[in-house]
Amino acid sequence: MTGIEDIVRGSKGTAHSSAVLDQAQYKPVSETPLRPKSTTGPSPTESMTVGVNETADTTFRAVTDPSTLNETLEDAYTVEVALETDKHRLGGGPPEMPPSPGTGWTLVADRTTTATEAVGKASGRVATPDSWHTLETFSRTVERQYTRTAVWQNGSVRRRTTRSSTVRYRVTAAVVGRHHGRSRAPNRSIRTAHDASASPLNGSNFADVEPKAIGSLVNHAGGRDGVAERVVDDSLSRTEATVAADRPPELHDWVYRDLMELRASVRNTTVTVERGRVGTFETSPPEELRERVEKRRATLAAVPETYDSAAQKARVAARLTYLNAVSAELDRQASARNGHRKRVNTQLSKRTEGSLRALRKGLTASETPVPRSRPVPVGPAGPVRTRVDTQTPYLTLTELDESRYRALDGGEHPLVARNANVFTVPYGDAADAVVGGAFEGGDRVRLAMAANTLAAANETLKSESNATLASERDALQREVGAANTEMMTALWLAVSQHTEAEQDESKAIVADAMAQWDTSAARALALTNGSAQERVARVASARLTLTRVERDRLRLQLLSVDAPATKPTLGSTNGTASAVRSVAKTELSSALANAGERKVQQFAQQRLGTDRLPAGLPLAPPVVPWYATANIWWVTVEGEYARFAVSASHGPPSEPGAQTTYARDGHNVTLDVDDDGSTERLGTADRVSFRAETGVVVVVPPKPRGVGDKDGNAVEESSGWPDAGS
Repeated sequence: MTGIEDIVRGSKGTAHSSAVLDQAQYKPVSETPLRPKSTTGPSPTESMTVGVNETADTTFRAVTDPSTLNETLEDAYTVEVALETDKHRLGGGPPEMPPSPGTGWTLVADRTTTATEAVGKASGRVATPDSWHTLETFSRTVERQYTRTAVWQNGSVRRRTTRSSTVRYRVTAAVVGRHHGRSRAPNRSIRTAHDASASPLNGSNFADVEPKAIGSLVNHAGGRDGVAERVVDDSLSRTEATVAADRPPELHDWVYRDLMELRASVRNTTVTVERGRVGTFETSPPEELRERVEKRRATLAAVPETYDSAAQKARVAARLTYLNAVSAELDRQASARNGHRKRVNTQLSKRTEGSLRALRKGLTASETPVPRSRPVPVGPAGPVRTRVDTQTPYLTLTELDESRYRALDGGEHPLVARNANVFTVPYGDAADAVVGGAFEGGDRVRLAMAANTLAAANETLKSESNATLASERDALQREVGAANTEMMTALWLAVSQHTEAEQDESKAIVADAMAQWDTSAARALALTNGSAQERVARVASARLTLTRVERDRLRLQLLSVDAPATKPTLGSTNGTASAVRSVAKTELSSALANAGERKVQQFAQQRLGTDRLPAGLPLAPPVVPWYATANIWWVTVEGEYARFAVSASHGPPSEPGAQTTYARDGHNVTLDVDDDGSTERLGTADRVSFRAETGVVVVVPPKPRGVGDKDGNAVEESSGWPDAGS
């Protein structure tokens, strides 16, 4: 009956409210038969499983983008090459100063010219640096011709004298390479690096690296002779380069298929968390998932001790790139969740008197066992038995008066309550303040939210005819239909862009795939939960005979379609939701007034279409599908006993068998202190009152409807709030 009370309590204690509650035959707990404990609502201590799920697809789409994947594969096939050289003088040296023409001559200028030439092959070697290996070695004998010219002057006469000499060198050069490059794959030896026949994809491995390296470092410098001559002249400028080996045509799809299997493993990575700890932000599922993926990283990456081929290195590089992207995305989600935690706390303190800290304390207290019995106090005369007598015997939200309990002073509310639902409708309220508009922007709402609201309106109109609701529904239906059309257009454009299908054929593929959803609401839900995109991919694959890779790539592209304009307005969505709630309340009030308790409860459970209205806070925005929806209720209760009396089984020693009673009823306490026959006022026995507040957090799977109050009242107050007892 609590749910029924919540719905009708808004009448603030009017005669209508009292009549409705009376006809519902509400009874206190003490007068109501025990009912089995509900098993439908999840407990805060109940475990829930959270997986990587769609995050695996989101990062996969980015990593396997053709340009990105090509860059990853090219890096794996890229080799660093360098030119190592050694110069050894075999003989000769620079010429001495040319002789003077005779006495009286003065040296006025001295210059030397050289000419370098490789004159033959030689034999030599160059030490190869650690972690490098030699691709090509060559040696040359190089002669360097020196001509030294001296200019002499005697008076006005000048004369030149010259001397020449030759220096011989042995120059050895080695083209060396290593597979480090820019690749994310760890440096490992490749047993068949330069054996083209050993590639699993009929590729060349790194067999074509040597000629490319020689072309880049040797031929660019004038060939082998030119390199040797430049070494002698100290003019060899380029000694390092990178070379990309040719990749086999099948490599891209081969790696893509391997990543698909890895994606499935990553997607199925899960952690188990308590619902209460998730809802109070005491734990971070994205962070735990990231740690779990990291623990599995070695198994998932499957990096061998040595690579069988260059293709295997490329495969490992792609795997590590994907795992890095998944970890980065989960880390980003964990950071976003930390920001959401702060904003949830702000909304909680803004809309209630609570906080996440108090909510956690409440959950801890609810799990703390309370002793079912207490020790009996013992006085001088033996054990003291106590008895408590209260008026009212129970505290109820219903207004009571002295006709039922003499201790009451007129009409009173023994108990008053306030229930604040933090994340309820209307949409674009507290939840949007937490997620920062990641799902809704300005005056727009998500298509899925509008579709569920439209479905709620359709369901309600099946049972009850209402002109206002029908008008609001029609307006929302037009907006949802327009959004559907735009998304379907985006889908056939994606089919056309990512397959060989022409526009007309692409349109036909989408139309045939969408035919099974015949209402605007059903189509919108299919478009937003991914089932429509999956269906389009299947139809396109069958009709166009797509390969496994082509179909998967198309499916991911279709799932990424979400044009910003495909969002209905906030006004139409809230207007329709309000009309649904209004019709539901009216019909429920009528049922309460004209039916018995069981009929009312059945009607209340049906709630017309209101159960389809979405509410709650998605726990993993933005963009990626969330892993759960949470909501928080902050409940404050104030109560007052008109009379609270405790009687003890022992009285004064002078009165055997008497009892002692201590009562708090708000009346004055008097005593004839001076024996003059008149009582003096000692004080007032204030009534016993209390105030209690607690938070309730509920976490449910990420269904579009979520969890929360669907009647539009973010704050519900019982009659008499906040003055219990008055």
